[in-house]
Amino acid sequence: MKNSSKRLMKGLLAVMLICSSFWLPVETKAADGTTQADSQTVTKIQAEDAQLSLPSGSDMSSAFVFEQEPASDEGGHIKTSVLGASVTLEFEGTGIRFYTKKGNGAGQLSVSVDGEEPQTVDEYIDSTTAQFKVKVYEDLELSADNEAHTIVLTTLDGDRTNFNFDYFEVIADQEEEPDPDLEETVTTVQAEDDEYVTLDPALGSSMSDSFVKEAEFKRRRAYQDFGDRRNAYASFRRNRRTVLYEKRQWSWKAFRYA
Repeated sequence: MKNSSKRLMKGLLAVMLICSSFWLPVETKAADGTTQADSQTVTKIQAEDAQLSLPSGSDMSSAFVFEQEPASDEGGHIKTSVLGASVTLEFEGTGIRFYTKKGNGAGQLSVSVDGEEPQTVDEYIDSTTAQFKVKVYEDLELSADNEAHTIVLTTLDGDRTNFNFDYFEVIADQEEEPDPDLEETVTTVQAEDDEYVTLDPALGSSMSDSFVKEAEFKRRRAYQDFGDRRNAYASFRRNRRTVLYEKRQWSWKAFRYA
């Protein structure tokens, strides 16, 4: 009995270790509507915040109309019945999703990203019950890294001419924040350091045909100035001795013949 219990405990422990080895992505949602999952961020943008080809108004035949609908994202979405009307979103990321309302009176949209061949999405469903926040378009491989992209939604001619626009989701790689614990390293390289810098012409002693290191030039000039001062002092002392000698000679002669 005791051996059976031990084998059972070992089996349970093995199962727990195996389960703990699986990684499950944890998704968190920020206060601004940005969702973070793994190393990516998902930012929600309402269709009415994009670039609209028509003004906002109350007549679907000439404008985008905001319809208050609790089932839509943030309590509403925009709609129009104008053929050729467009909603354009410029964003930076790696992918994009578009969500909308589907119903039995809704038509079709063309979706073009970065000027590529447009795709057609259908907002129609054969039902008297509308569906909300339905994902009708997704492309998660627009670029390997965060880059600028443009998505254009355009209403198409067809049997049904009601068109709905709810919201987008922009997928972007999460940029790494600098580590505050890492210290900034500054390396100073002297212009004459031949390990990093190539000089043409090379270092020399004459500025007319080479690079001259100013410190060396100043040192030689200092030595020269010191030598000049030393020679001047020596000349002064020689002249002073000569003057003193001549004064002594004159004094002796004056005393001698006095």
